[in-house]
Amino acid sequence: MAQSAIPYRQIRAKYDNETITVYQAYSAAIAIPAVKDQKLNASPAFKPDRMTWIKPSWAWMIVTGHGKVMTAEEKAKSVRVQWDPERSVRMELLPYQSIRIGISGAVGRKWMEGWIEGIKDVTEMARKLKSVIDGGELEGVSEEELVGKGLVPEEKPYGVDKELRRVSEWT
Repeated sequence: MAQSAIPYRQIRAKYDNETITVYQAYSAAIAIPAVKDQKLNASPAFKPDRMTWIKPSWAWMIVTGHGKVMTAEEKAKSVRVQWDPERSVRMELLPYQSIRIGISGAVGRKWMEGWIEGIKDVTEMARKLKSVIDGGELEGVSEEELVGKGLVPEEKPYGVDKELRRVSEWT
């Protein structure tokens, strides 16, 4: 798909009929126990009342993430929304935006306690992609080839109904 054909605001994610993959970056003190016990609050360092930002965009998460990187298979729920410039898998700025979702308080606790289907550490995948980028090995390599090599997840547009678009001031 040509970049100009992509809407300015569109959710692009890895998902199926039951779950959507979102990414978060946490310190090792939070990430390692979370992956081991399959729950975010496995570490006392995790603060459930603090705003946490989840991102369905792999590339955007790579650019902004620090520390350990995890995915959480999350049942789709509506929460606070912010739009930020999207990046390509080559980390280039793109002319459209990527969603990130902020959750905290009661919604954050519900998400943490019941909406997460699984937690996986994808730090090595991110490191391999960075190594390929830093080594100049992406020249002429398509996104489909990167997906096939396991360097990026396959993301596709995620449909959002008109009412949610309206209430979230999606333009």
